[in-house]
Amino acid sequence: MRTTIISVAFILTSAILFSARYMFIAILCTTQNTSAANFQDMLEEHGGPLLNLSIISLIIGISFLLADIFKKEKSTS
Repeated sequence: MRTTIISVAFILTSAILFSARYMFIAILCTTQNTSAANFQDMLEEHGGPLLNLSIISLIIGISFLLADIFKKEKSTS
C-alpha cells in the first residue's frame, strides 16, 4: 500500500511539473508581444529542465507502480 501511494505521488509530481513548464513560459510571454511560434520557441529554449524532471518523476512513479503490482501478483500466486 505504501509503495502505491509513493508511485501516485511521483506521477502527480510529474503532472504538476509538466504543467508548471507551460505556466512558466506563459508568465514569461506576458512581458512580450509573442505569437504561437514564439511561445513554442521559448518553450523549447527554457522549458527543458522542467520537462526532464517531469519525465524522471514519471519513470520513477511507473516503476514503483509496476514493482508493487508484480509484488502483489507474486504474493497471491
